[in-house]
Amino acid sequence: MARSVRDSNSSEGTGVGSTGPAPAIPAGFRRIEQEDAAAIAQRIGYFRQRRFVVAAFHPEAMAIIWKDGIDSGFGTGGWAFYCTHLLPLAVKLQADLTDQGHIGQDVLVLDIQDKHIYAAPRSCAEEFIATTVGLETPHRRCLCARPLEPGETCGACPAYRHVNTQGPEERSASPGGSVN
Repeated sequence: MARSVRDSNSSEGTGVGSTGPAPAIPAGFRRIEQEDAAAIAQRIGYFRQRRFVVAAFHPEAMAIIWKDGIDSGFGTGGWAFYCTHLLPLAVKLQADLTDQGHIGQDVLVLDIQDKHIYAAPRSCAEEFIATTVGLETPHRRCLCARPLEPGETCGACPAYRHVNTQGPEERSASPGGSVN
């Protein structure tokens, strides 16, 4: 099942099959070889037509959260595929992706048009996606895009608190944590 939340102040950007120069992939992106991003996008619940998509696992929701710069949403059917297939491939690249017991610092970036998939630092991936659609870089450290109530901050989110309180030594000891 996939759900979507339209970002309220966004404009159209680079879609699949669009003309114009392709944006340069940032140096911090590590390509996960032999994976077809278009096929993976559908497995994790992304059925839109944007060229670039950022995706991450949300352990409390047991879902893959995705963001393409215009829309954001989640797919509840792809988490097992993520955990058993994509996570081990990314760990081989020393990527620090989120798993069931650890909030990682990296996310997946899918290039639907060229069918490539990358592991990248979350902040770099967020900046890249925002740039491709002509938006400012988000100030939130998560992909959920959950609408906040007046006066509410991300500090109320358990995943956000975990990102901010877990030190590097705890992250490297976690399953799927980065290798130091």
